[in-house]
Amino acid sequence: MTRQSVALLRSDYAHKESAPTTTITFYTSSSSSSNSAISRGRAHLQRRVDAIVQANPWLTGSITSDWLGRLTLDYDSVTPDVILVEASMQPELSHDMDYDALVAMVRPPVGRADTDPLLRMRWIEISKTQAALVVSLSRLAGDSRTHYHLCGMLSADASVRALTPIRLAKFDDVVASQGANGRLRRASSTVGFVINAVRKLVATAPTVTTTLCPLDAEWLAREKAMFTSSQDSLDDDVVASWYFRQTQCDTGVLAVDCRDCLDDVDTISMAGNYEGWIPVQPDDYATPALMRHALTTEALRRVQATDLSSVMTGNGAMFTSLVTLYEPATIPDWTIIAHVPCWSFPAGWTAKDAAILFQHTPSTFGLLIVMQSVPEVPIDPTSPAADGATPPHKPQ
Repeated sequence: MTRQSVALLRSDYAHKESAPTTTITFYTSSSSSSNSAISRGRAHLQRRVDAIVQANPWLTGSITSDWLGRLTLDYDSVTPDVILVEASMQPELSHDMDYDALVAMVRPPVGRADTDPLLRMRWIEISKTQAALVVSLSRLAGDSRTHYHLCGMLSADASVRALTPIRLAKFDDVVASQGANGRLRRASSTVGFVINAVRKLVATAPTVTTTLCPLDAEWLAREKAMFTSSQDSLDDDVVASWYFRQTQCDTGVLAVDCRDCLDDVDTISMAGNYEGWIPVQPDDYATPALMRHALTTEALRRVQATDLSSVMTGNGAMFTSLVTLYEPATIPDWTIIAHVPCWSFPAGWTAKDAAILFQHTPSTFGLLIVMQSVPEVPIDPTSPAADGATPPHKPQ
């Protein structure tokens, strides 16, 4: 037995109580021998998981804490444990069912990120020709990029890669110096943040509404066409700008993958949590072009916004995109029909609204809108009232 120990970063500690990153992918099969398609699908997944674990034995490890509260990832690098692909039957499961009901059916029981398994996979039989794959990765093991790297390795034609769990010790300082995390992290120690967080935690739990909206190419083209300066904007910018305008938030918070801001590092093979947060305000998100400018100018610093006090005391909204991170898990004899992330507000989160852009079907995006506020008009990109720059919703 060869034990290895990896020290986690300060930024990892924030995820100690976080739910795992969980996604569900729905499949259909037209195999002539459909009775055995389910078993063949699970057998394929188990072979791929075995190969992934062989290259990444740290996935079978555990998180430990010393008497000072410092977290480490401990694992056997020579004879790792086996991660079994769990199996279940849920004929009532469907990709077009109510989102909250779907998440309740498939998400693993809520536990502690430092005691739960780092990686879990479940192959669900819906019918002889319908199935679903649930993948859950502990937030102490990695972020969304790590999660999707592992999903992509499940594909028959994908190479199994060794992802390093060894954290880049300078990451916290590098990101803070570039402004992706720094301003928000310092703001979290202000009196305004503490008062607002306590107020939200002790107040009556808000009613949370969740809406999953499809976004097709026509909607994106129509929204982009409204701004002559935004014709070259990325789809992420178009949706983020639209969403923040709809919420009329005082401060928007963008979750970004910060690996690319690290010099001389093989960012492709880095497992772990390397996400940062960039605050934007109305002058930043007024158009998709301004959004792109705010994200790319001066080493990830905002260029329009100045006063960050409203991120903790005013109406905040969060936006994150999983589109560029997505790596599909393709399974022989099975065709992907839908993919959905399972998400909920972190405990104590002070933003009232959040949105997650993701690859919903092979040809369309999905926008998951989660709201703790009460909109005068629902935020829905499929509604004509929600098109354009006139926002129909102001958080209360």
